[in-house]
Amino acid sequence: GGGPLASAAPAVGLDIDMPPLLKKVLVEDYEAVSEGGRLVPLPRNPTVADLLGRYVQEAKDLRAGSVDAEEEVAHGLQSYFDKALASCLLYRGERDQAHQVLTDGAMPSCVYGAEHLARLLVKLPDLLPLGALSDDQLSTIATMVQDVMMWMAENASALFLPRDQYTDASGGGDMAMGDMGPPPAVAPVAMAPAPAAAVMAVPAVAVAAMAPPPPAAAAAAAGPPSEPGTPAEVEGEVVSGAGAEGEAAGEGEEG
Repeated sequence: GGGPLASAAPAVGLDIDMPPLLKKVLVEDYEAVSEGGRLVPLPRNPTVADLLGRYVQEAKDLRAGSVDAEEEVAHGLQSYFDKALASCLLYRGERDQAHQVLTDGAMPSCVYGAEHLARLLVKLPDLLPLGALSDDQLSTIATMVQDVMMWMAENASALFLPRDQYTDASGGGDMAMGDMGPPPAVAPVAMAPAPAAAVMAVPAVAVAAMAPPPPAAAAAAAGPPSEPGTPAEVEGEVVSGAGAEGEAAGEGEEG
């Protein structure tokens, strides 16, 4: 059935807004990895699969009614994460680590954690085949993804790794490196409120440094992610991408 979202939502993405705390996490994560040469130690605890399961369980504990919507969105996000990590959720300095930890057929959602899931959430409008979804589906996705992001922000201290616990990529685990200093000049811009049409492009630096998703037809044969841009090149840009694989969309919406 139809709904108001078709006319109210911006054409470029879902009508959702990332909590300021998650935007801050993305900026600091970008600084640590892309500018500081550091890595999130893997496997993470909790993993993406763990935290999405915890989100569903808490929803069950809090509500007497059905949590079918929460379960479907959690399943869809985990499926998208597994399919999107290698092609569009890694910074250049993380590729070697990914090859090392995913060699035995391990699913990314069982290795990576909240830091990389936040990257997926900020790129989700580029990945979802919005034109193939009904108004009701878009409305449900927007509501539930917003709920997941709010839950992650509320539980940030238990889900996200402090930046001083990132490891030194060149040292194979040295944690002696000091604080990376204040955020770059683009960070206040990235943290500022944005119009609905641009909310998912914030923070622009962190998003643009992640490669865009490959076209659906070329996804299977996609090469390594493109090189990240410099802050000066990407500040203020709205990053757009191609549609995601239909299979992932189907998994996320069936039920």
